[in-house]
Amino acid sequence: MRAPVSATYEAVSDAAPAEIFRAWTEPAQLKQWFGPGGFQTIEADVDLRVGGAYRIVMRAPDGMNLVITGTYHEIRPAERLVYTWSWAHAAEDEMRVTVELHPIGRDRTRVVITHADIVDGELGRYESGWREGIARLGALLKN
Repeated sequence: MRAPVSATYEAVSDAAPAEIFRAWTEPAQLKQWFGPGGFQTIEADVDLRVGGAYRIVMRAPDGMNLVITGTYHEIRPAERLVYTWSWAHAAEDEMRVTVELHPIGRDRTRVVITHADIVDGELGRYESGWREGIARLGALLKN
């Protein structure tokens, strides 16, 4: 078995850090952007507190539902969010996601996502998923 890998993704969004944080943590907004292109987030349950859990259900283009669950470890509104990530079908492969929001002026933010402990060989899937998801988030916040 190969060692898990980590990857960092960065993007600049034309939105304030507080807007991005809300879109990442409020279920109604999360359902509008989370996931890669072609996927639809059909459920989002969030217990936003340290030790609180979340559950996201994404529907793939082929109709299959994919479930992600995790626990929040650090919550600093408009600054930083750290949580675990496990697929329901592979719960033993727990990963960690860190989202950092760095203001650039008044209404722009550098978003830095570090996805750690990715099972080796799956890196490309997460890279495209985060890039497409962040693009969808940017489009949502422009409306």
